[in-house]
Amino acid sequence: MPTTTKEQLLEIAFDMFLAHGYDGVGISEVIKRAGVSKGALYHHFTSKDDLIAQILQRYFLDGFAQMDFEALAQQPAHSQLGQLVDGYQSLFGPTAALRKYGFARYLALFFDSLSRNEHFAAAVARYYQQIEAALHPDAQPYLRQIEGEIYLSTVLQRDPDFSFIPATL
Repeated sequence: MPTTTKEQLLEIAFDMFLAHGYDGVGISEVIKRAGVSKGALYHHFTSKDDLIAQILQRYFLDGFAQMDFEALAQQPAHSQLGQLVDGYQSLFGPTAALRKYGFARYLALFFDSLSRNEHFAAAVARYYQQIEAALHPDAQPYLRQIEGEIYLSTVLQRDPDFSFIPATL
């Protein structure tokens, strides 16, 4: 449960953006659902774009920032794959909103935001460039397969199956 007005607004707005997409949510609707004043919202966010930028930071980029690329690069390929799988599996169901709307809505907001927010798109590109650079050449093809499995599991509405990852490389 959110402890501050800002936390409450971020959680409620994230829920609403997942449910209705970027264009389907207005600031006035967020204010109404949160039960706060317009001034309270604008105390924490300068605009709808600022609100979505902070949501993208919290619910997407903060997770990417947890990756220690130097440590990843020092690991053998099979350990790298295990760390990747663990990281991706942690994405499924981390918030009540994500469990409520499903991973397809999460990915829809992710991909819509790539085209709308240059900072977000650049940060995501940097993340994938760093991950590819850190991965052992034998592990690199599995990154693409992991991403593909996430896509297929989302389309087929099932948990991802990473059993194709070998125990050793």
